[in-house]
Amino acid sequence: MKTVFKNDFLTAQVDDSGMFTFDRNATQHGSVVVPIDSLGRIMLIREKRAGVPVPVIGVVKGAADDMHESYSAVARRELREEIGVTCGELHISQAEPYAFPGMTQTRGRVCFAFNCIQTHAQELDHGEDIEHYGTFTMPEIEKMITRGVINDAESISAILIAKLTYSILNDHDS
Repeated sequence: MKTVFKNDFLTAQVDDSGMFTFDRNATQHGSVVVPIDSLGRIMLIREKRAGVPVPVIGVVKGAADDMHESYSAVARRELREEIGVTCGELHISQAEPYAFPGMTQTRGRVCFAFNCIQTHAQELDHGEDIEHYGTFTMPEIEKMITRGVINDAESISAILIAKLTYSILNDHDS
């Protein structure tokens, strides 16, 4: 494997066949968090990401800071940092979709954060450009997915898992 890019966060490599892979340097795990308010609505973020020509709309997610950081700790930290939210209850699912199968070992455990409320200002990491996009019912979310508004694959996967797991999300009209 030949390293073609490396910074503090990420390493990209190419093998002899030309297959490109990339992974985080410190960890390959993290959390994909579906923030749900007391009315069963899902909170979304809008994020500007390098290499993506349009804003990325989805749920909160982030990498573990080290190999020992739990999914729960990552989820709570990312909620606080990205949208200034705390949750009353956190459920960690067994679902752990890969972001890019075959290209990276990076994956995020799907977590459901219930009774989320805004408690403080964002605490964004250097270089992050994230804002709270809005809070939506499941029927609204479904329309946003089919219209291409929600454009992050890990987020779409996590929202589908939430819909299949928790009937409370499906009981609200748009």
